[in-house]
Amino acid sequence: MFNRENKLHVLIGPEGGGKSMVGKRVASLQNLTYVSTGDILRNYRDNDKTVGGMGDICREMFAKGDYLKPQMILDVLEKWFKENKINKNGMILDGGLRTLEETEGFQGMLDKTGKRFFVDVICIRVPGWKAYERSYDRQRFNDTPKEILRRLGSYYDNLGLRMVTIRNNNWPVHIIDANETKDEVFQNVLGVVGTKNKLSCGLFSYLRSFR
Repeated sequence: MFNRENKLHVLIGPEGGGKSMVGKRVASLQNLTYVSTGDILRNYRDNDKTVGGMGDICREMFAKGDYLKPQMILDVLEKWFKENKINKNGMILDGGLRTLEETEGFQGMLDKTGKRFFVDVICIRVPGWKAYERSYDRQRFNDTPKEILRRLGSYYDNLGLRMVTIRNNNWPVHIIDANETKDEVFQNVLGVVGTKNKLSCGLFSYLRSFR
């Protein structure tokens, strides 16, 4: 039987797309557990002093302005899901499914937690040039334009294949246009989180755009 506590809304989108802002705001209003992969990794960076441990790995990753390897991300998420209780209204995961390997292994990771999840995907859609401008303006890492473009290229290059994998897992997908105002994006995501599992018809036109 469906239980809202098992509902996992995964926010995906390029850096600079506004995922964290809207995710935190929706989670606060709807009393959802909110967690971001970035927050988990920053916690390891700042607090794990084990020699050769995840803290060292994350400190090196942030220093290089890079992303963690997909299997490491899955291992970190598995550990988080096993150790943390999810609010009875469900949760938002900000920053999952960033690579094809991570997307392909995501369901297996969830299965290993021993918990049952009903996954849906909220895709923040924003043009690459706008994502670049926003990322460059905020300079989250010790970034150079080349590093920002490299990370964005990695996101967009395999997005079509990730969407196919998501569809094959029968996860509902909702496309949110981040070209609208912040309040409009928030309202659109809020509307998704408040609905039952329903596949957005926008998915199929979105997939066709990658052919």
